[in-house]
Amino acid sequence: MFDWFQTFSINPEAQNLTQFPTPLGINVLNFIKPFLQNFYPGHATHTPTIPQQPICNSFNNLLQNMILQKPQFLFDIIYQNTSNTPSFNSNISSELLLFTLKNILSNFTTVLFTSLNYKKIFHSHYFLPLYSISQRAHIAINLARLHLFLHNKYRTINYTQFYLDLDLKPIRLSLHFDTTHHNFNSISLEIKHDSKYNIYITFNIDPQYFLQTFHIPSFKTYCAPFDTWFTKFYNIYKKQFLYTIYSRK
Repeated sequence: MFDWFQTFSINPEAQNLTQFPTPLGINVLNFIKPFLQNFYPGHATHTPTIPQQPICNSFNNLLQNMILQKPQFLFDIIYQNTSNTPSFNSNISSELLLFTLKNILSNFTTVLFTSLNYKKIFHSHYFLPLYSISQRAHIAINLARLHLFLHNKYRTINYTQFYLDLDLKPIRLSLHFDTTHHNFNSISLEIKHDSKYNIYITFNIDPQYFLQTFHIPSFKTYCAPFDTWFTKFYNIYKKQFLYTIYSRK
Protein backbone atom coordinates (compact mmCIF):
# COMPACT_ATOMS: atom_id res chain seq x y z
CA MET A 1 0.00 0.00 0.00
CA PHE A 2 1.14 3.49 -0.92
CA ASP A 3 1.61 5.90 2.02
CA TRP A 4 0.54 9.22 0.53
CA PHE A 5 1.65 11.66 3.21
CA GLN A 6 5.06 10.05 3.53
CA THR A 7 5.68 10.41 -0.20
CA PHE A 8 4.00 13.80 -0.64
CA SER A 9 5.16 15.50 2.51
CA ILE A 10 4.36 19.19 2.78
CA ASN A 11 7.39 21.38 2.14
CA PRO A 12 8.36 23.75 4.97
CA GLU A 13 8.10 26.74 2.60
CA ALA A 14 4.50 25.73 1.82
CA GLN A 15 3.30 25.70 5.43
CA ASN A 16 1.58 29.08 5.13
CA LEU A 17 0.40 28.66 1.55
CA THR A 18 -3.22 27.69 2.13
CA GLN A 19 -4.95 29.46 -0.75
CA PHE A 20 -4.93 28.89 -4.47
CA PRO A 21 -2.81 31.48 -6.26
CA THR A 22 -5.32 32.11 -9.07
CA PRO A 23 -9.14 32.12 -9.43
CA LEU A 24 -8.76 29.25 -11.90
CA GLY A 25 -7.65 26.94 -9.08
CA ILE A 26 -10.81 27.66 -7.10
CA ASN A 27 -12.98 27.22 -10.21
CA VAL A 28 -11.37 23.87 -10.98
CA LEU A 29 -11.76 22.63 -7.40
CA ASN A 30 -15.41 23.67 -7.20
CA PHE A 31 -16.08 22.00 -10.54
CA ILE A 32 -14.50 18.61 -9.78
CA LYS A 33 -15.65 18.18 -6.15
CA PRO A 34 -19.14 16.85 -7.05
CA PHE A 35 -17.59 14.33 -9.47
CA LEU A 36 -15.16 13.04 -6.84
CA GLN A 37 -17.67 12.92 -3.99
CA ASN A 38 -19.20 9.57 -5.03
CA PHE A 39 -16.42 8.23 -7.25
CA TYR A 40 -15.05 4.80 -6.35
CA PRO A 41 -12.44 3.66 -8.89
CA GLY A 42 -12.90 0.07 -9.95
CA HIS A 43 -16.42 -0.24 -8.58
CA ALA A 44 -19.24 -1.26 -10.89
CA THR A 45 -21.99 1.24 -11.58
CA HIS A 46 -25.14 1.24 -13.69
CA THR A 47 -25.87 3.69 -16.48
CA PRO A 48 -29.33 5.26 -16.84
CA THR A 49 -29.50 4.19 -20.51
CA ILE A 50 -28.58 0.52 -19.93
CA PRO A 51 -29.30 -0.17 -16.23
CA GLN A 52 -28.87 -3.93 -16.60
CA GLN A 53 -25.32 -3.53 -17.94
CA PRO A 54 -22.97 -2.24 -15.22
CA ILE A 55 -19.76 -0.46 -16.14
CA CYS A 56 -16.57 -0.16 -14.15
CA ASN A 57 -15.77 3.24 -12.69
CA SER A 58 -12.52 4.52 -14.17
CA PHE A 59 -10.72 7.83 -14.37
CA ASN A 60 -11.13 7.82 -18.15
CA ASN A 61 -14.91 7.60 -17.76
CA LEU A 62 -14.77 10.24 -15.05
CA LEU A 63 -12.94 12.68 -17.32
CA GLN A 64 -15.40 11.99 -20.14
CA ASN A 65 -18.27 12.84 -17.82
CA MET A 66 -16.53 16.04 -16.82
CA ILE A 67 -16.14 17.35 -20.37
CA LEU A 68 -19.82 16.64 -21.02
CA GLN A 69 -20.58 19.40 -18.50
CA LYS A 70 -18.60 21.88 -20.64
CA PRO A 71 -17.20 24.07 -17.84
CA GLN A 72 -16.53 27.63 -18.92
CA PHE A 73 -12.92 27.63 -17.72
CA LEU A 74 -12.19 24.79 -20.14
CA PHE A 75 -13.35 26.82 -23.13
CA ASP A 76 -11.57 29.94 -21.85
CA ILE A 77 -8.25 28.08 -21.86
CA ILE A 78 -8.88 26.76 -25.36
CA TYR A 79 -9.75 30.24 -26.66
CA GLN A 80 -6.54 31.62 -25.15
CA ASN A 81 -4.39 29.03 -26.89
CA THR A 82 -6.10 28.54 -30.24
CA SER A 83 -7.74 30.60 -32.93
CA ASN A 84 -11.19 29.51 -31.74
CA THR A 85 -13.61 32.14 -30.55
CA PRO A 86 -16.69 31.73 -28.36
CA SER A 87 -18.89 31.47 -31.47
CA PHE A 88 -17.18 28.19 -32.41
CA ASN A 89 -18.10 26.14 -29.34
CA SER A 90 -19.77 23.44 -31.38
CA ASN A 91 -16.64 22.99 -33.51
CA ILE A 92 -14.35 22.08 -30.61
CA SER A 93 -13.72 18.36 -30.71
CA SER A 94 -14.16 16.13 -27.68
CA GLU A 95 -10.53 15.08 -28.13
CA LEU A 96 -9.36 18.68 -27.68
CA LEU A 97 -11.64 19.16 -24.69
CA LEU A 98 -10.31 16.02 -23.04
CA PHE A 99 -6.68 16.88 -23.81
CA THR A 100 -7.11 20.38 -22.38
CA LEU A 101 -8.94 19.17 -19.29
CA LYS A 102 -6.19 16.65 -18.55
CA ASN A 103 -3.57 19.39 -18.79
CA ILE A 104 -5.56 21.70 -16.51
CA LEU A 105 -6.13 19.01 -13.91
CA SER A 106 -2.54 17.81 -14.11
CA ASN A 107 -1.25 21.33 -13.41
CA PHE A 108 -3.88 21.84 -10.72
CA THR A 109 -3.02 18.69 -8.75
CA THR A 110 0.72 19.31 -9.16
CA VAL A 111 0.41 22.78 -7.63
CA LEU A 112 -1.90 21.47 -4.92
CA PHE A 113 0.28 18.57 -3.77
CA THR A 114 3.75 20.05 -4.33
CA SER A 115 3.47 23.82 -3.81
CA LEU A 116 0.65 24.34 -1.28
CA ASN A 117 -0.20 23.16 2.20
CA TYR A 118 -2.84 20.81 0.84
CA LYS A 119 -3.65 19.34 4.26
CA LYS A 120 -4.76 22.73 5.57
CA ILE A 121 -6.69 23.32 2.35
CA PHE A 122 -8.58 20.06 2.92
CA HIS A 123 -9.36 21.34 6.43
CA SER A 124 -10.49 24.74 5.18
CA HIS A 125 -13.66 26.45 3.98
CA TYR A 126 -12.92 25.33 0.41
CA PHE A 127 -14.81 22.14 1.34
CA LEU A 128 -17.73 23.85 3.02
CA PRO A 129 -20.67 24.00 3.45
CA LEU A 130 -21.92 21.07 1.39
CA TYR A 131 -19.76 18.19 2.56
CA SER A 132 -19.51 16.02 5.65
CA ILE A 133 -16.14 14.97 7.05
CA SER A 134 -16.36 11.57 5.34
CA GLN A 135 -17.24 13.21 2.02
CA ARG A 136 -14.38 15.71 2.38
CA ALA A 137 -11.95 12.86 3.07
CA HIS A 138 -13.25 10.91 0.08
CA ILE A 139 -12.84 13.92 -2.22
CA ALA A 140 -9.31 14.43 -0.87
CA ILE A 141 -8.17 10.85 -1.53
CA ASN A 142 -9.76 10.93 -4.99
CA LEU A 143 -7.79 14.09 -5.76
CA ALA A 144 -4.65 12.20 -4.74
CA ARG A 145 -5.64 9.24 -6.93
CA LEU A 146 -6.39 11.58 -9.82
CA HIS A 147 -2.94 13.16 -9.48
CA LEU A 148 -1.27 9.76 -9.74
CA PHE A 149 -3.44 8.77 -12.71
CA LEU A 150 -2.76 11.97 -14.66
CA HIS A 151 0.99 11.51 -14.18
CA ASN A 152 0.94 7.81 -15.14
CA LYS A 153 2.04 6.79 -11.65
CA TYR A 154 -1.16 5.25 -10.35
CA ARG A 155 -0.83 3.09 -7.25
CA THR A 156 -3.25 1.93 -4.58
CA ILE A 157 -3.22 4.42 -1.72
CA ASN A 158 -3.49 3.14 1.83
CA TYR A 159 -6.83 4.81 2.53
CA THR A 160 -6.89 3.98 6.25
CA GLN A 161 -3.52 5.65 6.77
CA PHE A 162 -4.57 8.51 4.49
CA TYR A 163 -7.65 9.27 6.58
CA LEU A 164 -5.69 9.03 9.83
CA ASP A 165 -2.97 11.38 8.56
CA LEU A 166 -5.51 13.80 7.09
CA ASP A 167 -7.26 13.95 10.48
CA LEU A 168 -10.20 16.09 9.41
CA LYS A 169 -12.14 17.96 12.09
CA PRO A 170 -15.41 19.89 11.94
CA ILE A 171 -14.97 23.60 11.40
CA ARG A 172 -16.56 25.37 14.33
CA LEU A 173 -18.71 28.46 14.03
CA SER A 174 -17.43 31.88 15.09
CA LEU A 175 -19.60 34.59 16.63
CA HIS A 176 -19.03 38.27 15.89
CA PHE A 177 -21.02 40.93 17.75
CA ASP A 178 -21.46 44.59 16.93
CA THR A 179 -23.57 47.38 18.42
CA THR A 180 -24.80 50.48 16.64
CA HIS A 181 -26.79 53.46 17.91
CA HIS A 182 -29.41 55.00 15.65
CA ASN A 183 -32.65 56.76 16.46
CA PHE A 184 -35.17 54.18 15.31
CA ASN A 185 -37.38 54.39 18.47
CA SER A 186 -36.84 50.67 18.83
CA ILE A 187 -34.20 48.03 19.04
CA SER A 188 -33.19 46.18 15.90
CA LEU A 189 -31.37 42.91 15.51
CA GLU A 190 -29.65 41.60 12.39
CA ILE A 191 -28.14 38.13 12.02
CA LYS A 192 -26.13 36.99 9.00
CA HIS A 193 -23.65 34.21 8.28
CA ASP A 194 -21.18 33.36 5.55
CA SER A 195 -19.91 30.14 4.00
CA LYS A 196 -17.07 29.94 6.55
CA TYR A 197 -19.51 29.64 9.48
CA ASN A 198 -18.92 33.17 10.67
CA ILE A 199 -22.07 34.49 12.36
CA TYR A 200 -22.48 38.28 12.49
CA ILE A 201 -24.92 39.66 15.05
CA THR A 202 -25.61 43.39 15.02
CA PHE A 203 -27.70 45.19 17.64
CA ASN A 204 -29.04 48.67 17.16
CA ILE A 205 -30.12 50.51 20.30
CA ASP A 206 -31.86 53.87 20.13
CA PRO A 207 -29.86 56.06 22.58
CA GLN A 208 -32.64 58.65 23.05
CA TYR A 209 -35.21 55.99 23.91
CA PHE A 210 -32.83 54.39 26.37
CA LEU A 211 -31.92 57.66 28.10
CA GLN A 212 -35.59 58.50 28.50
CA THR A 213 -36.74 55.14 29.80
CA PHE A 214 -33.58 53.31 30.90
CA HIS A 215 -35.26 50.32 29.37
CA ILE A 216 -34.19 48.04 26.53
CA PRO A 217 -37.14 46.90 24.41
CA SER A 218 -37.99 43.22 24.29
CA PHE A 219 -36.35 40.85 21.80
CA LYS A 220 -39.49 38.71 21.59
CA THR A 221 -40.46 40.16 18.22
CA TYR A 222 -37.25 38.70 16.78
CA CYS A 223 -37.86 35.12 17.88
CA ALA A 224 -39.61 34.09 14.66
CA PRO A 225 -37.01 35.65 12.30
CA PHE A 226 -34.23 34.16 14.43
CA ASP A 227 -35.80 30.68 14.28
CA THR A 228 -36.08 30.96 10.49
CA TRP A 229 -32.43 31.97 10.16
CA PHE A 230 -31.27 29.34 12.65
CA THR A 231 -33.05 26.47 10.90
CA LYS A 232 -31.38 27.37 7.61
CA PHE A 233 -27.94 27.72 9.22
CA TYR A 234 -28.27 24.57 11.35
CA ASN A 235 -29.22 22.38 8.38
CA ILE A 236 -26.01 23.45 6.64
CA TYR A 237 -23.74 23.38 9.68
CA LYS A 238 -24.74 19.89 10.86
CA LYS A 239 -23.73 18.23 7.57
CA GLN A 240 -20.05 18.18 8.46
CA PHE A 241 -20.53 16.14 11.65
CA LEU A 242 -20.40 12.36 11.81
CA TYR A 243 -22.71 12.39 14.80
CA THR A 244 -25.95 14.20 15.59
CA ILE A 245 -25.61 17.66 17.04
CA TYR A 246 -28.64 18.94 18.90
CA SER A 247 -30.07 22.15 17.59
CA ARG A 248 -30.95 23.58 21.00
CA LYS A 249 -27.58 23.14 22.71
